[in-house]
Order: sequence, then structure tokens, then C-alpha cells
Amino acid sequence: MKRGALVCALAAFAATACNTPEFEQIVDSYVDIHIQESEPLVDVLFVIDNSLSMEDEQEKLAANFDSFIQSFFIAGTQYHVGVITTDREVGDGRLQGDPLFIRPETPDAADAFRNNVRVGIDGSGHERGLSATARALSPDLHNGWNQGFRRDIAKLVLVYVSDENDHSGGSVGQYLELFQEYKDNDHDKLMVSALIGLGDDGEPGDCGGEFPDGAEAGWRYWDLAQVTGGFAGSICAEDFAGIVGAIGQAASGMISVFPLQEEPDAETLEVRLFVPGTPAFFGEGYVVPPEGFEGNWAWELVQTEDGWALWFPDPAQVPPPETRVEVRYDGVPLSFGGSDDETTTL
Repeated sequence: MKRGALVCALAAFAATACNTPEFEQIVDSYVDIHIQESEPLVDVLFVIDNSLSMEDEQEKLAANFDSFIQSFFIAGTQYHVGVITTDREVGDGRLQGDPLFIRPETPDAADAFRNNVRVGIDGSGHERGLSATARALSPDLHNGWNQGFRRDIAKLVLVYVSDENDHSGGSVGQYLELFQEYKDNDHDKLMVSALIGLGDDGEPGDCGGEFPDGAEAGWRYWDLAQVTGGFAGSICAEDFAGIVGAIGQAASGMISVFPLQEEPDAETLEVRLFVPGTPAFFGEGYVVPPEGFEGNWAWELVQTEDGWALWFPDPAQVPPPETRVEVRYDGVPLSFGGSDDETTTL
């Protein structure tokens, strides 16, 4: 090829390359739909450490019945709330207080709860919460002192409140199997939550300093909470309101975290709630901004271990039962070609 023809050919290729268009961004749109759930029947058993170091913790728990029960009110839950201690030598699994357990029709339920959870600090320092629970649920007490508390068809929620680890004989797995047997091995009918010693990383660890102010890691209670989908909070927290509220919300079955299919473009998020009993239920729903709608249902976009989700942080502002939660959004765009700052969906 002559030199002039070669130059022309190279120039033509360069012009073609320079004019090649880049691929456009790909954006997918999504509509995620969830239905708010609730648990109609729940039996909640608080297992409270009554050893010498627990006076302040009992008082903080007693002050937060309203935080605990608010999700039950929203859900219309038919609840039983009972209290036992970690002391096998004196309490030995028997329900404490008067009445022995609290129901929706209990007069002055908040006062009854405050009195019942103040179990004192004269109990054994050898805390055996799991063993005491097994005793409380046993046929002997179920048909005797604790009669009427545990209902076969109700969800069973165990809440451990202790500044020490459990010292019961036997493995955590053995107690889990026993508790599940009382629910006919329906794993959705058993949940364990705990107020225990947690470290700064949110996992079991010593906290709060030396005795009597501090707490040791509550590993055994933590293990049960993890495997049953319950909630664990630090007993060293200055205020129990948020923790107790989260435990109550989990127990009620109300959902506060609604997962999304993909990572959303936050600017395109639109949240609609179709609330039963309102005109919006059969219409276009309520369009709810992050700050909420008329003082209700404030939400946040969060990233969880499983991906992105919509979170209603206030237990008193979760969508009511049977509400359809509809989330519309564009995904984060996929880019191809010509750029070093490509963005992909999770």
C-alpha cells in the first residue's frame, strides 16, 4: 500500500473510533410490596435476675412498661405477661406478683407490671435463668401454680434480664429443644430476647465497670436470641426505653424493617401505605415522606447485612396490621464504557 493510502486508512479508523457512542446507563425500576403482620396471641415470660446487683436494672425495666406494650396495642395482640426469677432455690419457676400474669383486661396493667418485675435482690447469686424457665413451663407448674399462663396456640416469648451469664446445667441446645417442644416444634412460635452484658461491638462482653454496677457477657442468652430471631440489648444502657420497645415490637410480630430487592436511588424512593379502615386503602394510598405523614410512620433508608431496607425506627410508628407497604424506586444505574467511576447495583 502506498504511504498516502495508509495515512488515509489510519485517519478514517481514528475518526470512526472517536465517534463511537458510549453505552447509555441502564436503570431498572422496582415496586416492592409487603403486608404488615402481627401476632394475635403472645405469652411473654420475663426471667429476671434477682441477685444483689440488680436493683437499678429492675427499676429501669419497671419504668418502661409503656414502651414494651405499645406494639401490642397497635397490633391488637391478646397477651399474657408473666415474671419469674433466675433463682431456682426460692422462686423455682413460679410466677411472681399479683396478678400472676397480666392480660389486656388487667386493671392498671402498667402498675401491675411495675410491681411484678421488682422481684427484689435477695435471690441466689448462682443465676440459672434457663433452668428456671424449663421449670416454669413444665407440666407440673403449667397445671399448678402457673396454670392459665401458657397457651398452646400462642407464640411464646422469653425475655431474660440479667447482668450475669446463665449458670444452668445442660447445653443451650438442650434448652432450645425443650422450649420448642412446648410449641410443637413450630419454630415461628418461639422467640427469645435478652437484656444482658454486651460489649461496644454489640456482642456479649463485660460492660459498665466493676460490681455491682457492671455486667458480664451473657453468652448463653445471646445464643438463644440469635437462633430464634429475637432482640438483644445491653443491660448497661442508661435508659431501657428503646431496648424494651424493640423487644416488645419483636414479640408482637410487627415488622419494622422491610427489605428492598436492590440498592435504590434514594432520590427516586416513593413510599405508599395502604392502611385498612382509611379511604386511602382502596385508593392510591398515603404517600409518606421520610419525616412521616401527619406525625406518623417516619422511616429511614438503611443498609443491613442482607441488603437495603426501609426502616421504621419508632415502635409506635410502624405501619398498622394488614397495611400494604409499597415502595417504588429506581435502582442505582449500571454504567458501561468510557468512565472510571462506574456504579453497579448490590
